[in-house]
This record gives sequence, structure tokens and C-alpha cells, in this order.
Amino acid sequence: VSDHGRARNQKGYLFLLPNGITLTVLRFVSTYTDLTITMPRFSGSVDGHCGNFNGDGNDDTADALTTRGMLRPVDEKHSLFRTHIPGTESPQLDTSDCDKDALAKAKETCDGLNNNDHYEACIFDVCITGDEELAHDEVAMEEMADGFFVQRLVREEKMQVTQGNFLGRVQGFEEYELSFDITPKSKKAGWQSIVHFTDGPSYKNCCDEGDRVPALWFYSGTTRLHVRSSRKGAGNDGCDPAEELPLGKTSKIRVKVQHPYMLLYVNDKVACVSGNYGLGYKPRDRLAVLAGDSWHTAADATISNMLYYKARSFPVGELVGPVPIALEKGQLLGTFKTFEEFELKFDVKPSGTQPAWSSLIHFTKDLSANHGKEGDRLPAVWFHAGATKLHVRMSRPGSHNDGCDPPEALALNEVTSVSVKLVGSALTVAFGDKEVCKNEKYTARHPAEEKV
Repeated sequence: VSDHGRARNQKGYLFLLPNGITLTVLRFVSTYTDLTITMPRFSGSVDGHCGNFNGDGNDDTADALTTRGMLRPVDEKHSLFRTHIPGTESPQLDTSDCDKDALAKAKETCDGLNNNDHYEACIFDVCITGDEELAHDEVAMEEMADGFFVQRLVREEKMQVTQGNFLGRVQGFEEYELSFDITPKSKKAGWQSIVHFTDGPSYKNCCDEGDRVPALWFYSGTTRLHVRSSRKGAGNDGCDPAEELPLGKTSKIRVKVQHPYMLLYVNDKVACVSGNYGLGYKPRDRLAVLAGDSWHTAADATISNMLYYKARSFPVGELVGPVPIALEKGQLLGTFKTFEEFELKFDVKPSGTQPAWSSLIHFTKDLSANHGKEGDRLPAVWFHAGATKLHVRMSRPGSHNDGCDPPEALALNEVTSVSVKLVGSALTVAFGDKEVCKNEKYTARHPAEEKV
């Protein structure tokens, strides 16, 4: 299940659940069991014993969970703690229950953990039990969980951007996502700083690798974004959208670096893409965060809900969960590995037609290209202009735009289960259990690809 520290060679189970949720269970030879739950951010739509996962630990305390009705006593027959005496209160232990030498040894053993929560948990475990091997568990936990650890820099309350405003330091990632809401209030002359992440030990403005990871400004006299993020060999690369942000209105911004791309989303739509990030920048130190920076005029804007976390691909298998989503132009679902032989399945409910080609889903090796070379469509599916007939394309050697189109149109306002399958030399399309088209020219197939 895992290749981290003490978890290596241990028996366990990895459960891939819907909507990108994973459950890992490791059972060690002693009395210890590790259970790890990881999931995408569903801020505002999930709650339970582990909290609401909104990046704010203050509302995940026992009192807060009890107030929300999330923390209730476990029924005795379902309890794993058979030694607990019903009706009595279990002892509440902390590091003050350790002797001085044991505490010092625990701190030494746990030194090196980046996440303070993991560091404190490691000290507690090692100090209370005297088992130094537990430190390896916490290291493994950090390595497994750092991709899902959300670092909140600005809360829901709007904060005015000011020059040299130091927000703190965060654990940096080579592949990351930064998201925040911004409301521009006016336009200023000169570069207008919004937020600036910079790596140590120098913590400079520009233009060595690590100086901008990332950094965002408004262009002079506008609210058009200038977005920079270091990569290997270029400390000041990035991409800039063409359109300005509206004054007096809140826009949702998200910067994502995941090899080989840097993407900027504005209100959940891709606003610009750079394909230069095949080799990223690996942070040397904890990143300093300023909003705005010390080297430029501060943008006249407020920001809120700023989160920074490690980017991750969607798990192979499910790209969209059971809850229907409305299609939007440029909506990126993620990147993952494709296969030479595969089956793509989805449910679609057309509610109307468009006068031109209308895209449903598009797998591509190059976000900057629609078609023209092998690998641009792996596969891709559209509706024909003015109709609900499917147009299905799948690259193969010698024909980058081959495929097959079912003659039947899909019914409006009804859900149809669609399957696109490539096995052997045949590409087939099926509606439910009914095969509706077949192309047997795939004797040679496009190979599996990473990060499609």
C-alpha cells in the first residue's frame, strides 16, 4: 500500500472511493493500526468527526464539532476500545505526563517534520509510549498527507492588500495550487503587487529561480493579471490572461502548476496556459508570503479565502463523480495516465443544441492544440453542429483524427450512458448495452501517455 518508512512491507488495504476519496488502512505487527483518509477540497459541503476540511482548524475543535452535532459518543457495542469502562471519563494525556528526559528524546527523534501538527503528534506518541518507531509513522503520514494539507493564508474576511504585508511562511511544493478571491477597487500607475511567494534564504523579488513561486500583479493602469512562477532554467516565466478583472466585483483566482503546465483560472475557467513547466522548481526552504510585496506599489484591492496546497492529479478511474456537472468551456478536470487500450464511460444529458461543434470531453497531450498531430485527441467527443449526434475522435499512428460517429442522435433532456472503448484493433461506441458504431483500423494504437 505504501513505500514510506515503517509502513514499508506492512500489510494493508487501499480503497479508491468515489469523488477522489481514498482510505488507507495499515496494520503493524504490534498493536498499532494506521488509518488515513485523503480527499479533494469540498469546502463547505463536507463535515464530520474529522472536521469540515476548510483549512481552518479553529472550527474543528471538539466544542465546535459538538455544537454542529458532528461529535457524538460512540455506542458501546461499536467501540474499538474494549477496556474503557462505560460511564467513566477516559484519561486526557498530554506531553506534561512525560518525564523531562523522555520529552527531550521525543523532540530529538521527531526533529525534521515540516508540518507542525505532525511534529506535535509525533512528540506526543513517542513521549507517551516510549516507542521511537512511531516517529517513522508520522514521517510516513506527512509524506502521504502533505498533498492534501491546505495552508490557509487569508480567511473569509476581506483583507486590503498593502505594501510589504507579511502573511507568514508556508511549506512549498514543486507542483502546487494557490487560490483566492480578489475584488479590485481602482486602477493605479505602475506594477501593482497582489501576492508574492518567494523562497529562501534570500527572499528576493526577481529573477532567480525561487524568487517568484508564484507572484501576481496588475499591469500598470489596469486590472489585467501578470502571473509569474519559477521553473527550472527560468526564474520569471508565467502566463498572462488577455482580459482585465472587473472593478468592484469579486473574482475567483486559481494558479496551478502541474507538470508540464502552469494554468491560471479566473472564476473556474482557464484564462491562460503555459506549457513550459516540464521541469519545475523545487523549493529549498519554507516560502515567505507577502500581500502585497515590498518592491512594488500595492494593488488597490481586497483579497480573501487564500489557500495554498500541493497539486494532485485525479485518481485513474473517476474524473467526474455521481453528481452531474454542467459543462463549461476550458474546464480542466485534471491530468493522469492514459492507456493504449481503454474504456471511457460517462452519462450525458443534452438540454439543447449549439449552432457549431460543441465539446463534451477532450483528452489531450497538449493543452495549446486542438488537433493537427497525433496525441491531440486521446479521445475527444463533441456534438455535431445543430444536433446531438456524437463525433468521436481517437488518434492512432498515421491518422491523428480518426474515429467513428454513431448515426443515432441522443434524446434531449434524457440521460444516456455512453461508452467509448478501444480494445485490439477496434474502436467502438455504445449507448448503454447497444453498440452504435465501430472502427477496426486500430491495428496500430497510440501508446500510453503520462500527464494527459
